[in-house]
Amino acid sequence: MTSDLTADTLYNYTIKAFNKLGNESTTFRGNVTTGPDKSLPVGVIVGATLSAIVIPCCVAVAILVLIRRRRTETTQNVNMQEMKTNEVSSKSKIKKTSSGDGHLKGQRLNGIQNKEILTLCLYLKYTWSTV
Repeated sequence: MTSDLTADTLYNYTIKAFNKLGNESTTFRGNVTTGPDKSLPVGVIVGATLSAIVIPCCVAVAILVLIRRRRTETTQNVNMQEMKTNEVSSKSKIKKTSSGDGHLKGQRLNGIQNKEILTLCLYLKYTWSTV
């Protein structure tokens, strides 16, 4: 044997042998061989792999945020509907508690106060839940 079997020549022989065998995933000195006379830096492959992992994760998080926001809006709409229903029922109670001569009993005043308190509580609940 001659002394020309340096690391570079051994590297070249190894790459040629692997390329002839059809192995396209040989890694040597920071490069990945993809066939004869073609190589990609390891950084490109790592970057592509990370982006293939990170992008779907970001999409999944965005979908979860949108779902949560939609649920919150739906809950607020349902509670507002309930509040309107309670308002209608309190109006009918007010009509029932008034006497025939135009004078109101104490229950009507309490009904109005309760409605205002309920409205204030719901307003505070939604204001603080979105913070």
